[in-house]
Amino acid sequence: MKAHRFDHNRQWIAPLLVFVVSFIVYWLTAYRTITWWNNAELSLAAILLGVSHPPGSLLAILTGWVVTKLPLGISDIFALNLYTGFMASLTAAIVSYVALKIAATQESGDRDEIIRVCFAMAAGLIFAFSETVWLYAVKFTPYMLSALMTSIIMWAMWCWWREADNESGVKWLFLIALLFGLDFSIHRTNLLLLPGFIVWIALRRPGLFKSLRIWALSLVGFFGGLSIHLLIMPIAARRPFINFGNPDNWSAFWDYVTLKQYGGGWLVNLYPRKADFFTVQVADYLDALSTNFFTAEGMTALPGLLPLILGLAGLVVLWRREKRLAIGTLVLFLLASLGAVIYFNTPENFIRAMNRHYLPSFVIFSIWIVYATASIATYAGKLVSWRRMMAMSLAALLLASSVVYLVVRNYQASDGSDKYFTHDFGDNLMAPLDDNAILIVMGDNDTYSTWFVQRAEGIREDVTILNVGLLNTPWYLKQVIADDPDLPLLLTDSDIDELSFMPWQDTVIRVAGDCDPEKYRLPSDFLLPDTVAINVPPTIADKYIMVQDQVLLKMIVENSWKRPIYFASTGARQRLPWLAPFLRLEGTVTRLIPIESPPTNTELMRENLLERYQYRGYADEHQVIDNVSRNIATNYYSSFISLAMTHLEAGDTVSCTQTLDMMEKVLPLERLNPPANLAQYVEVIRSKLSGDADPDTNDEE
Repeated sequence: MKAHRFDHNRQWIAPLLVFVVSFIVYWLTAYRTITWWNNAELSLAAILLGVSHPPGSLLAILTGWVVTKLPLGISDIFALNLYTGFMASLTAAIVSYVALKIAATQESGDRDEIIRVCFAMAAGLIFAFSETVWLYAVKFTPYMLSALMTSIIMWAMWCWWREADNESGVKWLFLIALLFGLDFSIHRTNLLLLPGFIVWIALRRPGLFKSLRIWALSLVGFFGGLSIHLLIMPIAARRPFINFGNPDNWSAFWDYVTLKQYGGGWLVNLYPRKADFFTVQVADYLDALSTNFFTAEGMTALPGLLPLILGLAGLVVLWRREKRLAIGTLVLFLLASLGAVIYFNTPENFIRAMNRHYLPSFVIFSIWIVYATASIATYAGKLVSWRRMMAMSLAALLLASSVVYLVVRNYQASDGSDKYFTHDFGDNLMAPLDDNAILIVMGDNDTYSTWFVQRAEGIREDVTILNVGLLNTPWYLKQVIADDPDLPLLLTDSDIDELSFMPWQDTVIRVAGDCDPEKYRLPSDFLLPDTVAINVPPTIADKYIMVQDQVLLKMIVENSWKRPIYFASTGARQRLPWLAPFLRLEGTVTRLIPIESPPTNTELMRENLLERYQYRGYADEHQVIDNVSRNIATNYYSSFISLAMTHLEAGDTVSCTQTLDMMEKVLPLERLNPPANLAQYVEVIRSKLSGDADPDTNDEE
């Protein structure tokens, strides 16, 4: 049979199959609602066409906003999560296509082409079902769009490599520069690849560096891509609810893009290292690479090892066949991996896994994987008789087993189709609040979950939500005051601009009391003081007070107990210790009460914990509980234990037992493995209920 180059039309078969199969799986496993961190924030920004926190992800927000306007017949959040699955599937397809284009220089026969398509499809699915890709393919975040941009850049760079000697190669240089500029409005990670593109030009056609025309076209493309970021200003000028930094003018826009809120200077902080470079930072990347491509476990050792073997083999084979191209892809891989490690300079035990920032390197590594499988198909096709059949069968078996292994291994952890931890937490925070309440939230996860359920789903629109950390920023204070004219905070824009850390010493602030105990669901004959004395110590270095404390104190005084004020239990006592004596735990929130050490309202606590709150998924043994959801559950545990202790101290052993039984039913201890002190308190209470002697305990909370 006459050998010929790989048929152009057939090069689309494997990528198309990869796209269809992976998108179906992503559809089945996509979140139907929000999840933690960026997903809730970015989804709300897309729905409202707002400005997310810097550096933002403008392109994701703009395209996501368009998706929410399509008549899909599903909720906006599900549509956005599916849109991410679409991007992930397209990324996997482009990875397969680019690798096949590179492999197309090899000669093969018709039968070999079919085998190569099948092998390339399996290799593409190895990327699609790797842990990090799948985890981020089912929820709307900027990271899959960043990975998609990596794959498109790789495709454009390969097209330029192929046509570099022709006049048509110029258009690819323009496109590549444009893509790098556009990536700035996604997550900026791919800018790390820009030096690698310079290396590509040096490897393929270094004479282009002398061409002013090439330089001019490339700069026009790059700055043309960057210019889309200017759309932030008119978006901010609309005054959307989520509008970080309010970058509606040139000065605010510059502060936004240079990350002034977090320290400025684009946060380029390469030295000193925040952790040991090799044992912590490089090790973190290697662990991420291992998690996705090197997961040998017992009988699954070979299927788990295969992606790593194929990736390395792909680089070796490419090196032997086209060394300059191999060097080019290797440089890009090192910039996306080692370069990312150097750039992000992550401290030890960072609060979030960095795997998401390594996705561009996984894209490049997966191109080598697909290239290796295509080369295997070509090599096996050259064998004769039974050797060819044996080689093809063994390779097909190994590839299929690797794909099946990844699906089995990662399906349950990646499946978000029935996970409501974030939505339920936001709903639980909001649902039981009194009318027209003010809710002070502490961090990202209680902020974005409540913002989303309120603004995207219309839940408790009467509540004003304030983030305590953002109260330190002038732009946020101006926004919340403009958004809620009834907010008890009389500050003009000039007043806000003048706020700053100020010298402070222990000061007792006296606030007029409230004589209506029923407002706080206290007994009608309960005596409240005429004056509430709040001792406010310095909150910074025993010398100064933060702006957030000044603002909250002013609001409490001006409110004069007219509107109910609540604080999320996710750290209020720790971050605002001067208010702690006046906070009454009511579940996932504490309420400000005009008396020190207010008594627990057991009826209200039982109503919230046992009747109002939802705990979907925690007791479902088929659900994998992520670390954030597990940590959030400690807030529920603390409330249940506090209620049980109150019942026990009152001698109500029946209610105490019911409370513990309900807690262990909806929040099984063996599944959640809560902190030792919480589990110990449960053991103490159970022992007292049974009349046994107390076990050894640590009384420190």
